[in-house]
Amino acid sequence: MESQVPSRYSPGTLKNYLTLLKHLTNFLSFENRKDIYIKNVNHGFIVRFQSFLLAHTNCTNNGAIKVLQSLKKITTRSRAFGFMQHDPFSLIKFKKKPFTRGFLNLEELNKIETIDLPPALERARDLFVFSCYTGLSYIDVDQLRGHHIVKGFDGLLWIKTKRKKTNSKCDIPLLKRAERIIYKYNGKYKDRIFKKLTNQRVNAYLKEIAAKSGIDKRVTFHLARHTFATTVTLNNNIPIETVSKMLGHSRINTTQIYAKILEKKVGEDMLRIRNL
Repeated sequence: MESQVPSRYSPGTLKNYLTLLKHLTNFLSFENRKDIYIKNVNHGFIVRFQSFLLAHTNCTNNGAIKVLQSLKKITTRSRAFGFMQHDPFSLIKFKKKPFTRGFLNLEELNKIETIDLPPALERARDLFVFSCYTGLSYIDVDQLRGHHIVKGFDGLLWIKTKRKKTNSKCDIPLLKRAERIIYKYNGKYKDRIFKKLTNQRVNAYLKEIAAKSGIDKRVTFHLARHTFATTVTLNNNIPIETVSKMLGHSRINTTQIYAKILEKKVGEDMLRIRNL
């Protein structure tokens, strides 16, 4: 798999399987083994491995399920090749616990946009805010080039690119605030729209920016994508089908993960029918 990154597999996918390898190695050591034939991986092995993940690692319930799903892909392939006769996951039911994804409300977004910052933090802030108004992930913002910004059928500027993670088409009309950020950095870094900053560096800066802005939330770059889906689009009555297309999702179900309806929006909607 490592030899086929990034042509066939993404670095994130490789990372998931390296995590599985680490946990399996530790689990086998826990059971006083060095290895196990794949044909001997049965229901009991899976149950014990799941218990090990929950009791002896930092995995949450959902984290353990993610590890097990990677293992299931391997056992499924092994069965296809005839290395295994039975499906060890046939009686295993994955039950993920729901959790709330964070996002910035309009007041918090405005605080980050307007606070005075030194140059390094300002660049990180601009990357983050640009993502809040476009929905692009870190890697897609990092790989944005001049030829991705084009005039659309309506005569306005659009981002036309493909998501690095899924290779799916992603067409996004530029909002004024995102457009201003592009003009701010236009031509400064050759064909790149923004100066190269690692995801780790940006997230470290965002932590500092959030503290300076008085925002008591864990602000990471991916929070911008959630903010675009909720505060910027869905809560301004943009249909979820449109949001899904801009986010580059292939299924509406994926977009619904981001679909947080703010209390203020619920109140406004219900006010229209209050006298019923």
